[in-house]
Amino acid sequence: EQDRRALSMLLTRELLPSHGQVHIAGQNLSALHQITIASRIGYVGTAPVLFEGLLGDNFNMALLTSPQVPPPDMAAIVESERTGNSTDPLDVPWLDAAAAKVTDSEALQDWWIELITSIGLNDFLLDRAMEQKLLPKRHPELARKLTDLRAEIATEVRGAGLADQVAFFDETTYNPALPVAENLIFAMPLVPVTAQVLIDHPSFALLLDKLDLEDDLLQLAADIVDLLDKIFGVDGTDHPLFRKLGLQPSSFEAALELLPVYRRGAPLSLSQKAQLLAVSLVIPAEKIGPAFPADIMTRVMQMRRAHSATLQETTQDIFVPLSTDAPVEGLSVLEDETIVVPNLAHGLLAARPVAWQGACDRRAVALSLSHDIR
Repeated sequence: EQDRRALSMLLTRELLPSHGQVHIAGQNLSALHQITIASRIGYVGTAPVLFEGLLGDNFNMALLTSPQVPPPDMAAIVESERTGNSTDPLDVPWLDAAAAKVTDSEALQDWWIELITSIGLNDFLLDRAMEQKLLPKRHPELARKLTDLRAEIATEVRGAGLADQVAFFDETTYNPALPVAENLIFAMPLVPVTAQVLIDHPSFALLLDKLDLEDDLLQLAADIVDLLDKIFGVDGTDHPLFRKLGLQPSSFEAALELLPVYRRGAPLSLSQKAQLLAVSLVIPAEKIGPAFPADIMTRVMQMRRAHSATLQETTQDIFVPLSTDAPVEGLSVLEDETIVVPNLAHGLLAARPVAWQGACDRRAVALSLSHDIR
């Protein structure tokens, strides 16, 4: 192992020979520029490291050798040089596709997919990609293709007898896999719904009060906090089952401290109400089970039918409406496809056994691949 490492370091010029010279193709390695060596000799040790950033950035790191276009602001470059900083512009493309003997970044991506498939990593990376959040503005073409596939995937899932494993997004029904806030607005959050978010957007909390939902949601929050306290206690918030609830430990602990105040019937400030509401608004009905009041679902649907437009307008900076004919930011690729298995299928997988969920996943993935969406 030490001999292999020493030879590798010699070839990459991490070490210089103490005697003699190393020649490759008639070239003395000691006389070559490091860029020349780095662009032709790659080294992977026994403990490879991924740098912080995107996986694609790590893949293409060897091709990011220099700026490919002149800097747009020469004054900034001159000032950077004057102060002793780097003169390399960071806001221009650095990817040198020609170094990989391809014409552009799309051709490079196709080559990477071919390579990944040949070494057997395609299934793993595809599974990871399907779980990533979709960013329609960054990937508009992918978003359009996923949206076009929704109806076909929904038909495929139903035809396989898996429809009861997916909570389809339907504007006319309550979705048990979505928390109260998302059901009420029929939208997905752009940021986690925390007490601070509710405090920063008091119009939403005031609207809940105006629609006579606040008291019921506060009572539901108190019941949930009491139940979670009995199950997990204060020290059990790192339990995997607690993490599956989607409730932040800090939100739970803050609500737990407020529970005696609420039970005494003492008036609550806007901040205190927000800390309790943050519990009932983020936990889906299916996570609570039969303890989730059916009348809450009924009233939420009544409020959605009557006030969804107002709610969506009031919360447009923290929620994006769900739509059957448009990609939804905040959902994973698979979720958007399934608006059934969410951006792909446009829906959410219910809390079913992993094997059933995997079957739904595979149906959606197989159909995506048949349309060459990679």
